[in-house]
Amino acid sequence: MVAAALAEIGEPADMIEAANRDELTSALREETDLAQQKGIFGAPGFIVGEGLFWGNDRLEDAIPRLAEKMSRTFP
Repeated sequence: MVAAALAEIGEPADMIEAANRDELTSALREETDLAQQKGIFGAPGFIVGEGLFWGNDRLEDAIPRLAEKMSRTFP
């Protein structure tokens, strides 16, 4: 089913095989562990400084916080 959808949008047939490579699955596990350690419990989740923003509707709240943080870092 996924392979058929990929073929329909013109993606290479070996994309599923590439996504299952050991180094990618290991990296995903490491990133998932790190996210859990930081308190992220769903997707999408954003951390800006000490703030955790959960849910796509909170991205609008995270962006100004990031801009503020960046302006202090890069005047």
